[in-house]
Amino acid sequence: MKFKFVIVVLLLFVVIPESGFSKTRVQIKGKKGNWKFYVDGDPFELKGVGVNSLYGMHGENYLKMAKELGANAVRTWNYRPGGYDRAFLDKAHELDLYVASWLWLNPTHPDNPYVSYKSNSPYCQLYREKVKQWVNEIKDHPALLMYGVGNEVIFFSHSDQERIWFAKFLNELCQMIHKIDPDHPVIYASAFEHGLSYLAKYTPDLDIVGMNMYSHVITMHKHWERNKFNIPYIFTEFGPVNMWGVGKDENDYPVDPHDWHKAGEYKRIMTKMKKYKGQLLGGFVFTIGELYQVTDSWWTLNWRDLKRASFWETYKFYTGKEPDNRAPRISSVKISKVKDLEPFEEITVKVRASDPDGDPLTIDYDLRMVKDGIVTYMPDEYWEEVMTPIEGGFKLSVPSFKSRFILYILVKDDHGNVAVANRSLVVGD
Repeated sequence: MKFKFVIVVLLLFVVIPESGFSKTRVQIKGKKGNWKFYVDGDPFELKGVGVNSLYGMHGENYLKMAKELGANAVRTWNYRPGGYDRAFLDKAHELDLYVASWLWLNPTHPDNPYVSYKSNSPYCQLYREKVKQWVNEIKDHPALLMYGVGNEVIFFSHSDQERIWFAKFLNELCQMIHKIDPDHPVIYASAFEHGLSYLAKYTPDLDIVGMNMYSHVITMHKHWERNKFNIPYIFTEFGPVNMWGVGKDENDYPVDPHDWHKAGEYKRIMTKMKKYKGQLLGGFVFTIGELYQVTDSWWTLNWRDLKRASFWETYKFYTGKEPDNRAPRISSVKISKVKDLEPFEEITVKVRASDPDGDPLTIDYDLRMVKDGIVTYMPDEYWEEVMTPIEGGFKLSVPSFKSRFILYILVKDDHGNVAVANRSLVVGD
């Protein structure tokens, strides 16, 4: 009896990882047009959201917000070694969230000859080793859902030959991952339909086709069909219209749609996604967190720890419930002057807003610089603007230095919700 007891203990020691968790097995089963995810043998309906960091700049808990959204999985963008990804997975597991862990790969560019996907290139050699490290580090974690390899690489790469080399290299990485970990699928994220033909021809070992999709559900499905894939697809990002699908303001900057308009876009997209169930296995709403892209508010469901209309529209779709309280609505913003501003010049910002639940509202703002098309926070020494509240808005003296800025207008209720609008400002010529 003692001998048998020792054997059982040793077996338990071998099977259970250091964390005390047991790994999951994720499969895609079914015939074409009727595929499903299975996690440890149980059907799994993907309800995802993009979350690339555990915490925000001001301590916001983004995984907690994903759970409150009703999501059951989150997507990252860039594997970070040294235990960061494992810590992310640990926190996700505590909240019963699964993780699509991603590895970032750079597109090729003629100004950077180091990045090349020719099979014997130093870059490929580096990433073969990095993939081994990544997969071996997290393969036994119970929160792991899938491996994402590359994001829009084909679209941004500069030559057809490099696109072909990348697709072939991606297939090599798929084979490598399957050998190390046969229990989790591998996916690549394309920019819309760009790159699908390369995947169909050169990447046969891919498990799922991923598409970053903004507004055009039906078109994306047709591209998937046209390439005759025998694997399902998911939307690795999805959200409302992108910056090139809108008009420009007085400063030649894309006009960010109203919160209520974007919430309607999320609802429309998620409703249309149902039509292709069995081929389209769900997706990841874009996004919870901070972006610093065209504006920091274009695709985020949150503003810091506050929830926007798109958050609650997604919540309704993911949970089937109505929110206890809804976000305010901004109907218009009028600014007295937005270009050729003098240093310290004062502008007037008038805001019309309402709340669907009749909550009292407060108006606030945030001002950020735009540099090379990217929104950045201003260092403390540049926070020179002064805001004076007035009825229905505020007066604002702009900073003293020449730059392009994004002015965020924030209308908050007392239940943790916010409506966000933004306008560009230009100080100087």
